[in-house]
Amino acid sequence: MAPAEDAGYLTPIPELTSAAFTQGTPIVTKLQAVIAARSYLKTTRLYFPEEPAVVYIAEEQPGLWRVVFEGDYQVIAPDPQHTIPPPAPIHGCVLVAFEAKGDWDMEIKTVECSAWR
Repeated sequence: MAPAEDAGYLTPIPELTSAAFTQGTPIVTKLQAVIAARSYLKTTRLYFPEEPAVVYIAEEQPGLWRVVFEGDYQVIAPDPQHTIPPPAPIHGCVLVAFEAKGDWDMEIKTVECSAWR
């Protein structure tokens, strides 16, 4: 059985736990990495109707985290007054990569899910 730290990020994370994350907090555990990545996703134009699942997480080099989420998402127009309806949700994976120092210097991109399972 996986240690609690290794499995904790797989279950839904309570909103109070997520809300406690602040920019600049160093990332040292997988749970903190998932919270940071989810927090960052909320600042992008990607909208997830349901919480995406974590399919991969690792500190691949000292201080460099990668978190991959899988789920249905939509790309939302940058202008809230945009009158064209958003496209139908897409099922896929999204990679969030960032440094452990906890700032918002993050990279996000869509990736093939099969490469991360």
